[in-house]
Amino acid sequence: MGGWTRPVTVPWSTRLFLVIGVVVVAGVLLYYTFLTIDGIALADRDTVGTVLDKRYQAAGQTYSTQIIGNRTVVVPQATAAMYIVRIDVEGVLSEASVDKSLYDAVGPNDRVHVAYQRRRLTGAVQIRSVRP
Repeated sequence: MGGWTRPVTVPWSTRLFLVIGVVVVAGVLLYYTFLTIDGIALADRDTVGTVLDKRYQAAGQTYSTQIIGNRTVVVPQATAAMYIVRIDVEGVLSEASVDKSLYDAVGPNDRVHVAYQRRRLTGAVQIRSVRP
């Protein structure tokens, strides 16, 4: 029995959501691919940088909202005190968290030894360590 079958039509709203979903997934995949290419297997470099500024960030508390057992719960999270120095690394301004002894030992315009990584595509600098 060779009967005629009616073609299935998909409502335009369903097609629209499908297209939006595909675009979002493609965007996320492209973003993470970019991050991977930009930052995988970077070599450490050593140089001398100039301390531009330093600041102390006191310990505190932040809050995040989480859903636990189908209830919205505000969860406090402690943040540690941080000693931060702003360093000019080969013309790129970067910040690094350092220990208190180094923070106390350096001041503006002091030279420090910096181990860092430079991203391939963005050129951003990630400081790995700072020593006097």
